[in-house]
Amino acid sequence: MMRLMVKLGYSRRGVGSILGAAFLILILLSGYTSYTLYIKQVGEYTKTLQDMQTYDLRRNEENIEFISVSTTIEDKLNLTVKNTGSNQAHLIWLGILDETTNTQEYYKINYYINPSETVSNIPDDTITILEGQERVIQLVTELGNTFIYSYLTGEGGSGETIYDFVDETCGSSPIGTHSFFEAQQYGPDGICDTLTEENKGETGGGGWLSGWQKRLKISVDHNDVDSNLTDFPLLLYLSTSSGIYNDDITCIFDDVGINRKKIALTTSDGTTQCYVEIEEWDTPSKEAWLWVKVPSISNTSDTGLYLYYDNTHSDNTDYVGDTGSIPAEAVWDSNFTVVQHLHEVSGTHYDSTSNGNDGTPYNGITQEASGKIDGADYLDGSNDYISYGDIAGFDTTDPFSMFVWVKSTDEDGQFIAKMGGPPYRGYQFLWWEDRISFFLINSWSSNCLLVRETATSSPYNDDAWHQIGVAYTGSGAVSGIELYVDGQVLATTNIFDTLTGSTITSTGLRVGRRGDGSLPLAGTLDEVRISHMARSTAWIKAAYESERDNLVYFRGTENYELNLEVQWVSVDFDKANEWLCIYGGTMDFEDILVDIWNGTDWVNVLIDLESGWNSVDISSYLVSSTFIIRYKGGLETSDSYQDSWEIDATFLHVWT
Repeated sequence: MMRLMVKLGYSRRGVGSILGAAFLILILLSGYTSYTLYIKQVGEYTKTLQDMQTYDLRRNEENIEFISVSTTIEDKLNLTVKNTGSNQAHLIWLGILDETTNTQEYYKINYYINPSETVSNIPDDTITILEGQERVIQLVTELGNTFIYSYLTGEGGSGETIYDFVDETCGSSPIGTHSFFEAQQYGPDGICDTLTEENKGETGGGGWLSGWQKRLKISVDHNDVDSNLTDFPLLLYLSTSSGIYNDDITCIFDDVGINRKKIALTTSDGTTQCYVEIEEWDTPSKEAWLWVKVPSISNTSDTGLYLYYDNTHSDNTDYVGDTGSIPAEAVWDSNFTVVQHLHEVSGTHYDSTSNGNDGTPYNGITQEASGKIDGADYLDGSNDYISYGDIAGFDTTDPFSMFVWVKSTDEDGQFIAKMGGPPYRGYQFLWWEDRISFFLINSWSSNCLLVRETATSSPYNDDAWHQIGVAYTGSGAVSGIELYVDGQVLATTNIFDTLTGSTITSTGLRVGRRGDGSLPLAGTLDEVRISHMARSTAWIKAAYESERDNLVYFRGTENYELNLEVQWVSVDFDKANEWLCIYGGTMDFEDILVDIWNGTDWVNVLIDLESGWNSVDISSYLVSSTFIIRYKGGLETSDSYQDSWEIDATFLHVWT
């Protein structure tokens, strides 16, 4: 019995523990369930919040733009709309509020419109709106957005006020062109019409090179050309300040950008192309240096050229090229031995002629120095020089000329030399004893020619740029030598005139010092040119003026104008507060005016359209259902650049 009681006691204690544990578990499970329910509620709330945020985001990204609202000939409502949002829009209701009777009607519709998609014929020509009825139109999307448009029908079911391009409404022929005027008939639609000036000032010649859209007229000033020149390499500097009159011609960079070969140069006939070397084309800075082979330049009248540019044209590789290309080499006639622009920032200096007489810089020349024309080389006066090998070896009876731009304060330093040590056979062109000097030597000093500046000290080593040169006729005498500075003959003194022997030497050509290392130049050099002919004084003067960008101007016989008229019909002219609103897209440099025809004269209402909205109240000018405005260029004469402007216009009725 006792044993049983023990068992029973033990059993009872076990049941109590189990019940207690079970009760505890129930309590815990109840708490866990509550916690689980709480977590579930939080999750559902968060999801709902996220769904709402997503819904709001989708609503915010939804946008419907009315392109046109009109009525057909049968007085049926005709909508054209565009989805300018970033998500597909679902149109489900069309609402029409009659402002006259203050009644609202809704029509069930079903249109899915993708982003950037335009849909017409909404609502399928089923709703009738009679002439003169004022309506507020509502488009409702599945997401609950409502897009509203106030609308007044025109006469004869013509819809909103329409305007069209007209030729001679007020007695003047159209000047200029438009690209897509029909797109403007129903107000702003995001499709701009491009208005482009027409060339009205061309006189004589000046045909147009086929396939090219734009051009500038260039004129070579005959006042700096003393005699006719043939196959002359003319510099064209393109920048914000180009030529004699510092013209801004960066329109070329705006059009072609980095596509530097989408250009063409022609003679005055507008169609005969010239060869072009591109020394440098710097799009970010809007600067370029071009060399053009001009077949003939007159000394009695200005010589005309045309610079074509067109970003839609293919590269003009037959006539335009970088240094070293076939068209670039064709710029320099067969009399040039070497032409060095010295614009390379490192390594080899490449010859622009077809001779391949490239130069090699030595001893740390600073090649990226600022030059007279683009880049240049700075020589430190210690041991810097450029080597060209055994070229330009002229003998006693060989004519030649050599020129270089120099900026220096040196008193003794070589420009160009083909000469070694004793007996110093060859030639050297330099500052010597503080005077510009030229030596042609068989044997120093008994068999040589020496000519130098008459001045006791040179005024040209003044740390300013000067073009310094020499021309030799091959006469064997000092009378055949002329020294030049800045395009003019320099006053000289003859020191030695005893040359009888040959001047040929195997010593290589050097720029910046002599072959034996003596007389190194301290200064900056640019545009080294050597020809195996004596260039004429007229050529030398013209070259100087050209290379300092003082021989051409970009104001020729071109004269671009714009005068385009627009006629508005079905204008509801008896309403108050009516505005002309014009949106300016990409606008060119020249001003564009907007005038209104008052029945007798033109009245200017906008002096210059700007980018963005331009608005003006024209209520006082509305006297009939026909309304005429015109777009006119601000510059009427001496306009050598063809401007174009983008516009998007509407006629806005502000009802009260």
